[in-house]
Amino acid sequence: RRQAGEGGAARGVVVVLGDDRGLLDDDEALVARLAGEAGAPLLRVSLGGVVLFSSHSIVLLHHYLDKLLHACALRPPRDLLAKAKGVLGGPSYKGSYKG
Repeated sequence: RRQAGEGGAARGVVVVLGDDRGLLDDDEALVARLAGEAGAPLLRVSLGGVVLFSSHSIVLLHHYLDKLLHACALRPPRDLLAKAKGVLGGPSYKGSYKG
């Protein structure tokens, strides 16, 4: 895994979304030319044969970009049960409620 911005080809990502028919030939040629001028690889990806809302396509795109490019260290999980005990009358809230 590489973090975007850590050198190499993963310095940034540009995504061009098309519809179920793809891009027009002129648009695809323009994208290919710009990628070539930038020295960047051009990856053509399909999300499958099922028609999706554009918002769903973007969610899928974010998911895969996070899995493939994003490699931040995860924070430890929060102790939600301990917080709930405090809210429900634990020692941290004793005497603070004036009902």
